[in-house]
Amino acid sequence: MSNVCRRPAFTLIELLVVVAIIALLVAILIPSLNGAKEQAKRALCLSNLKQIGAACKAYSAEDSREHATPIHKEDVTLGISYRQFISINPFAGGGRDAQQRFRILNSVTMMLDENDPVGRRWAAKTRPLNRYVFKNLGNADYKHLPMFHCPSDRGYPVNPLIDHSPPENATRACYDTLGNSYRYADACVIPYAGSIFQSFSFGAWGHRLSTLTNTGMLVQFGEPIWFNMNGPIIFVGDDFNPILAYGWHKRRMTDNVAYADGSARSTLVGKSIGVDEQTAAAMGLARLEASLLKRGANYRQDCYPTPGAHIMGVVSSLQWLGGYFNPNTWPLAGCEDNMRRTD
Repeated sequence: MSNVCRRPAFTLIELLVVVAIIALLVAILIPSLNGAKEQAKRALCLSNLKQIGAACKAYSAEDSREHATPIHKEDVTLGISYRQFISINPFAGGGRDAQQRFRILNSVTMMLDENDPVGRRWAAKTRPLNRYVFKNLGNADYKHLPMFHCPSDRGYPVNPLIDHSPPENATRACYDTLGNSYRYADACVIPYAGSIFQSFSFGAWGHRLSTLTNTGMLVQFGEPIWFNMNGPIIFVGDDFNPILAYGWHKRRMTDNVAYADGSARSTLVGKSIGVDEQTAAAMGLARLEASLLKRGANYRQDCYPTPGAHIMGVVSSLQWLGGYFNPNTWPLAGCEDNMRRTD
């Protein structure tokens, strides 16, 4: 009888050990792979912001009023609704036609494209940076403008403290509903009876680029949640403490921000440092008033010593924060008035 050569087989225990080791290796590797993938998205996002920053600088060089940030005609529309001004206008400097309806309420929506009777006011062809950079695009081309798309765009989170977008529109990508993943830095607005009747800017928006200083620290635009981390937009009675949140790139209190010198970097909100007593005195502001300005260790949202910029309303009666500030001190004294352009 012939001898049969038998190979030794895995026992059940050995097989289970091998499977456990493979599962452990996969568990270790997946976070690293996800981290590398998110890092690549973050780098692409920063590249987008730098491209937009370069386009803004070129736009400013050719603009008759040298606007540091392109101005959409709806930015100077008196009586515009609160949600249109605070949630739509900041994204309308550039970007594509929306691909999903923007929800103001569950029963009130609009599509920001040529076919919506209201939303067409913010269609891609109306956006000034588009008209400057993409001079010969047709309607079909306006559906995809990747320069304005952050690949990690998940929209605004569900958070009652994040007030720049309606809760009904939460978790829906800004690129889809607003046409742009990036918004410009805050202005100061004074609402009346549910509409905006006066508006004022102490940041880059509304200013002539040549008048700005500290441009490497002056925030111009960026990923939208960062501006909520930095505290809500300024109104009388608001809480100015930072809002603890994660940005689109899964980092706590950090997201990508573009600056008025054309640079872009990941920026940690960190602890607000305000302005020191000497600077506040030079501004003519009380310490409490100066503490409302948003500054961090390597960024700022005010353009001091450049005066503020009048956006709309009556200059002589304009008051910031309902009269906290004397109109003869910074940021009101000598404010720029560059916003009459509405084309």
